[in-house]
Amino acid sequence: MGLTHIPDTNLVRIDFVFLGAQWLQTHALQARLAFSQLKEGTQQYSSETLARRLDYYGATLSTSCNLSYSAVTIHCLHRHLPSVLPYIAPMFSEPLYPDAQLQIALSQGRTAWQIQHQKVDALCKEGLYRQLFGTQHPMGRFPTLADYATITPQHLHDYHERCISPAFMVPLVTGCFDDTDLLLIERLFGVKAGTRPSAFAFEPKPIRTSDERHAHIHTGEEERLQAGVRFGRLLPPATHPDMPLLRLAVMVLGGYFGSRLMTEIRERQGLTYGINATVYNIPNDNALVIATETATQHVERLQRQVLAELQRLCDEPVPEDELQMVKQYLYGQNCRRYEHNFNYPQVLMSLLATGRSVEDLDREQQLQLQATPEQLLDICQRYFRPEDFMSCVVD
Repeated sequence: MGLTHIPDTNLVRIDFVFLGAQWLQTHALQARLAFSQLKEGTQQYSSETLARRLDYYGATLSTSCNLSYSAVTIHCLHRHLPSVLPYIAPMFSEPLYPDAQLQIALSQGRTAWQIQHQKVDALCKEGLYRQLFGTQHPMGRFPTLADYATITPQHLHDYHERCISPAFMVPLVTGCFDDTDLLLIERLFGVKAGTRPSAFAFEPKPIRTSDERHAHIHTGEEERLQAGVRFGRLLPPATHPDMPLLRLAVMVLGGYFGSRLMTEIRERQGLTYGINATVYNIPNDNALVIATETATQHVERLQRQVLAELQRLCDEPVPEDELQMVKQYLYGQNCRRYEHNFNYPQVLMSLLATGRSVEDLDREQQLQLQATPEQLLDICQRYFRPEDFMSCVVD
């Protein structure tokens, strides 16, 4: 797992995946900035030198960070890989985290935060996650403007010392490579490519679900025309045996353009431009979230309709023709994950973060394709009961 050779190409992509990410941070913004600032200089090379040398070899570097894993991704020609990797290794072992560059990133972040928090969708997302998980859980903690003022380079160095190490790293190699390249990666970075750290495990975090099951947050803007509306509930972890059919049921509910929620609430009643239901993978747990926006005067009507669609799936089996259509859509969606080999690492990252394998993914797909309306009805009756959902409205 993690080594994907692509014939007839001279390109190579390496994703240095670090498990943990925001799950392990002790200060808001710490993980994301610790990774995004890696390219701002090391003990050996200044940020200008790193940028010039990567540009000289035609290599690109990007970073990403989410709740459960971060990735530093390199694309370059195979023949330049031995020249590029020695510039990458010091980023992981000896980053400088200069304060001047950090202040620029924080200034940009504050501006983005202020813009984002004018949107009802962003405020509604934060409100629902606080209800579901509590403010001490990583899913319920969100950066504030005060966090942008208090984080320092020392916070980034502390995170680097704890979390950016071979003990957390999985290099995924895709494209053109050979055994010499794999040995070079092992020598420079101290870990074999494609190998998940055997000792790593996500430490459980306490969930403190709010007593307020249906929150309504007023922003104070009198002329606001749109309201953010979200429903959500906790689900079992990704490895739970119910999850394959539960994902299929979520697809029926709101996972594609012809879903129940889109058909009834958008097409027939015209209450929204779009509405979706999504399963979010979280270490040790999952969450089902239904998200939409609507005109403020239609909020109650939309809420009633969402709950009615949930109840209908609990009361009536999904017709065979509808189920077959959803299966075909889901099968096509799974195929699209693999149609471009250089996108395959994204699938592997998700599997690493949830403790699953490619074989698990294949088994899940077979279970979904073989599912009957009766099996789906049983799943819906256990997980789609309207009274089990929390809701949040922001206007």
